[in-house]
Amino acid sequence: MYRGGKMNMKTLITMCLCILLTACASKPKEKTRAERQAELYYNQGTRELVAKDYTLALQKLLEANRLKPNDSKICNNLGMAYYFKKDHETGIRFVKKSIKLDPKNTDAKLNLATIYMQDNKLDKAETLYKSLLKDLTYTKHSRTYYNLAMIELRRNNDTKAVEYLDKSVEDNPNYCPSYYKLGDIASKRGSYKKALKFYKSSGMGICYDNIKPHLAQIEMMIKLKDYDQARLKLDEMMEKYAMTKHESIVKLKIEEVNRMRRLSERTNQEYSKKLDRNFLSTDF
Repeated sequence: MYRGGKMNMKTLITMCLCILLTACASKPKEKTRAERQAELYYNQGTRELVAKDYTLALQKLLEANRLKPNDSKICNNLGMAYYFKKDHETGIRFVKKSIKLDPKNTDAKLNLATIYMQDNKLDKAETLYKSLLKDLTYTKHSRTYYNLAMIELRRNNDTKAVEYLDKSVEDNPNYCPSYYKLGDIASKRGSYKKALKFYKSSGMGICYDNIKPHLAQIEMMIKLKDYDQARLKLDEMMEKYAMTKHESIVKLKIEEVNRMRRLSERTNQEYSKKLDRNFLSTDF
């Protein structure tokens, strides 16, 4: 929802001249009343878009667009509001208009590529994502690499997906969705220790409050039969998610781990007794 752009040599020279020739520089053009109102509606609509109140977001962004119909940022967010309201055709039309108004609007291109991916137009999405990587000033390419990985996962190409996910966390070591997908792939391959490590990374930073990475860690601990660590982790989760909608899920997991730990201990005891009987009955 923000713009990214390239800075060529001509732009750089122009900027330098502006700094040197301040005496000749004109004052920035003052915004009109309509432009100020449009900006206000745009900011309100964007907040509602982030909050997932798509109806209110659409209302505010339509007002912004009415006051300023040829603004790339407004068209981009308006397009996404329409898309999330299930009017895909209108949504795509506005996002494309945003790109036409400002070919350097990387966020709009990213949104269009994501729409293509959601609509299973994988080749179109891939081409657009890869073109975005040429914008070296864009600060969110961790997400671009992540989306390219999602395309490869849809193609059942786990190896290529891992390559993109590795690039994603290299670009942003705190991009937790990529760690989570790396955990999924490692778990699928039976590498539970590696998966556990990835899931731990995916449950930190901005993803700390998301319960999914923490539950995934419990699953790996169960597969590794490390019930003591699983129970310690669940105790932490119980404290964290007490009095929330997730509390019942944590309680069920505690019951499951306790049950599996008892079963494991009983199995080990029976196996030990069997070994003892075999040893005592051995004919020397």
